[in-house]
Amino acid sequence: GEHNRALEYYNRCLQILEETSDSKVLSSVLINMGRIYKNIGDYSKALDYYRRSYEISEELADLRGMASVLNSQGSIFMNQGFYAKALDYYLRSLRIREDISDKRGMSAALNNIGLIYLDQGFYDKALDYFEQSLVHKEEIADKNGMAITLNNIGLIYKRKEDFDKALGYYDRSLAIR
Repeated sequence: GEHNRALEYYNRCLQILEETSDSKVLSSVLINMGRIYKNIGDYSKALDYYRRSYEISEELADLRGMASVLNSQGSIFMNQGFYAKALDYYLRSLRIREDISDKRGMSAALNNIGLIYLDQGFYDKALDYFEQSLVHKEEIADKNGMAITLNNIGLIYKRKEDFDKALGYYDRSLAIR
């Protein structure tokens, strides 16, 4: 219901925007449409909208937009279990975020890379990326992001069967939320 209505409005926006020259807004609409298709599980359509958004961002030299699209593409590959491909997209996003000193974007990319390693059982690597992400989230006072990352660290310790440490991180996460 809501997804269909949102897509209807975005399609109207696309029709209007394609007649204007506001490429930045067009790119934003395309990535948002991709996110809706991702949320309803239509990864093929989502990737198509992401690709179109990326091409426009690249033409505009919009590094923040490019990094955002790369991160979104990585999340689809992650959901599909294509870890190497997801990692490639997340790392490309991270490099751009570092180049433009985007701490929020860096923390998201680092967290996503940590999730790849967590899913594969590479706990020490995952922990390294989560800790790097946490540093950036603390620097920008992203309380929600801090809580999520602390929860992810707790999950590592739970899987390693270090339950006391896991509880400590879960408690810290809950205290923030």
